[in-house]
Amino acid sequence: MKKLTAPEAVALLKKLSTVQVLCIGDVMLDRFLYGKVDRISPEAPVPVVHVSQEIEMLGGAGNVAQNISSLEASVHFVSVIGDDTAGAKIETLLASLKTATAFFDKQAHQATTVKTRIIAERQQLVRVDRENSLSLNTEQQKELFHTIKKALAKSDVVILSDYGKGVLNPSLNADIIKEAQALNIPVVVDPKSTYYGDYAGASFITPNLKEFQNACQRENIGAGEKTNGDNGIHEAAQTLMNSHSLKGLLVTRSQDGMSLIDETTHAHITTKAQEVFDVSGAGDTVVALFSLALGAGLSSTQAAQLANAAAGIVVGKVGTAMVSPADLIKALTHGDNKTNGGEIDINTIPSCAHSHSSWEDALTQVLQWRAEGKKVGFTNGCFDILHPGHTTLLAQTKAQCDKLILGLNSDASVTKLKGPTRPVNTQDARAQVLLALESIDLVVVFDEDTPLKLLKHLKPDLLIKGADYTLDQVIGAKEVQQWGGKVCLVDLVPGHSTTNTIKRFTPSA
Repeated sequence: MKKLTAPEAVALLKKLSTVQVLCIGDVMLDRFLYGKVDRISPEAPVPVVHVSQEIEMLGGAGNVAQNISSLEASVHFVSVIGDDTAGAKIETLLASLKTATAFFDKQAHQATTVKTRIIAERQQLVRVDRENSLSLNTEQQKELFHTIKKALAKSDVVILSDYGKGVLNPSLNADIIKEAQALNIPVVVDPKSTYYGDYAGASFITPNLKEFQNACQRENIGAGEKTNGDNGIHEAAQTLMNSHSLKGLLVTRSQDGMSLIDETTHAHITTKAQEVFDVSGAGDTVVALFSLALGAGLSSTQAAQLANAAAGIVVGKVGTAMVSPADLIKALTHGDNKTNGGEIDINTIPSCAHSHSSWEDALTQVLQWRAEGKKVGFTNGCFDILHPGHTTLLAQTKAQCDKLILGLNSDASVTKLKGPTRPVNTQDARAQVLLALESIDLVVVFDEDTPLKLLKHLKPDLLIKGADYTLDQVIGAKEVQQWGGKVCLVDLVPGHSTTNTIKRFTPSA
């Protein structure tokens, strides 16, 4: 995708946020256990992992919905879960997505799929799956389709996210696709079946290269040789399209990019070389962004380029990651957020792309930094009017760690703590100014009186406060030490205070 100016990137995000998506498929719970290895088990030649952090995320079709919601587009999610603890957690996670609504068919005798990954020293050691495929009876499928049909009328695009766990089957797929065709709504399929007749009539199918090879029954196709590379993919895709009444295919090829083939296009989209940390969920990001773009009226080529840019972002993260608006703006503008001599006006940016990070995006970034061997520090405050005392404190704080997160009191929190005339600057304005400092890597806003809840969520390696506190007065000190972190107190510069600064500009009575 050509480099966009900052206003163009913001306008594109706003356009994507207007799309209504219907996502149907297999949801699962992705569980990540992070820890350290310092010895081998005496019971068997395997590493002993000392777990320091456990994260649960939406997986499968749930991650598709999460990627859509992260860009503030509306997503209606339909799936089947077990009536169990993992299913309840999935319901909670879906409910936490601001722009998502969900319908779950709960099966009393069905176990919700859980995939647990154990990770240490940037390496995934093992994955443990708990799952069993379901089989919907005629009545259950009829009820599910009734729900889907009602949601279709309000949708701009439909996603079928098939992980082969039983939510989708050829009969239900055919009913959904037929209904969508009647309404002229595009259907994008992330396939599990190698027989694409199971998705006959779909607008686009988005297989990875291995899935495409299996569907074509040609093992070496697209492997890079002159005869079996791009041209081979084009010819095989045309055969599949003609056989199953498909409008197009988007084949993801890892480091070799993507190949888009439809009725009018044969394009190969290259990737930008970068370090890959984790490919978990990259396919979900591709189908989410490709579908959003189609729903917004972009061409298939533009949609594929956008999906390619988003995939390049998430493979550089750890875990089942989603693309954030800030990441996408950076990728689309090639890191240049200036235009006509000035920064992007923060008031023109969708709320999801403001300077401060969401709690979930911040957690993803913390895990990423940890995977890179970085020490993560945390400090907090209101920072209403930045003064030399602040900048000196933050510079000293950053010297203690590799990456520094600043927990910023929200506007409501500042008002509660400081009074009705505060803050002077909004939380977005404060975050933007703070991120201009070299010492700050991430700003996360919290609404509570103290940052304790945020600290427990992020679990930094180091908690840093000014030396006007004693260790027993530092909120979160006990908790940080419990998970193996440290607390550090740094010296303050005397004579500087936001409150005193405000007083100097306030006329006396």
